[in-house]
Amino acid sequence: ASQTGGRGRLGRAWASPPGHLYLTQIWRLSCPADRAPSATLEAGVAMAEAIEVSTGLRPTLKWPNDVQLGGLKCAGILASLVSASLSGSTVLIGVGLDVAPLGPEHEGLSATSLSDCLGAEVELADVAVAVVGQLAERGRRFSSAGLDHLAWTRRARLGGEVRVSPPGGPAWVGRLVGLAPTGELMVDRAGTLERVLAGDVSSQSTVPRAASAEGGAP
Repeated sequence: ASQTGGRGRLGRAWASPPGHLYLTQIWRLSCPADRAPSATLEAGVAMAEAIEVSTGLRPTLKWPNDVQLGGLKCAGILASLVSASLSGSTVLIGVGLDVAPLGPEHEGLSATSLSDCLGAEVELADVAVAVVGQLAERGRRFSSAGLDHLAWTRRARLGGEVRVSPPGGPAWVGRLVGLAPTGELMVDRAGTLERVLAGDVSSQSTVPRAASAEGGAP
C-alpha cells in the first residue's frame, strides 16, 4: 500500500512508501465532543494491541501519537474531529504502520518496522485485519466509557527523563510519571507535577525521527 497525500502531526510532511499500512477509520462517538481529543491515545492502545496479537511483539506508547518497538517508532496516529454536537461527534482515525523492512536511508534514525524487529517478512494483510478489528473494538469502548488511560499507561515507558517543548514557550525537562484520565501527560518538573496538554515530548536520548514513521491520515 502507498498514498500520495499523507500528512503528519502539526502539519509535518509524511512520506508513504509502498509496503506499509496506511488507513483511516471513522469513529462515530456517542459521547461529548470534549472527549474526542483523547481518541488519539485510545487508538494508540488499539495499534499496540493489534501489533502484539498479529506478531507477538510488545510495543510501547509515546505521548501523544507514537507507537514504538525497542524505543524506535514503528507507527503513528492522527485523529481529526470532523463534526461535533451535543449528542456526539465524528472522528477520523488515520494510522500509518511500518511493516516492510526499512531501507538504508533510515539507518541511524529513530524508526523501525515489524519486519525489521522480527527479522522476517510480515504479511501486510494479516496485520491490516488485526489493526482494523482492534481499532473498531477500541472505538466502541471509547464511545461508551472514555479513555482507557490505565491501558495506555501500562504500555508507556515511565520514569525516564523527557524534554517538553510547549507551543510558544521555552522547553523544559522533567520525569515522565503517567497519564491523567482526561489524556494529559503527567510530568514531574523539579518536584512539581505538571499536566502537559499540547506540544512535543521527547526522550532526552531521542535522535531525529524518520519522516516515514510520522502519524498521518490519507
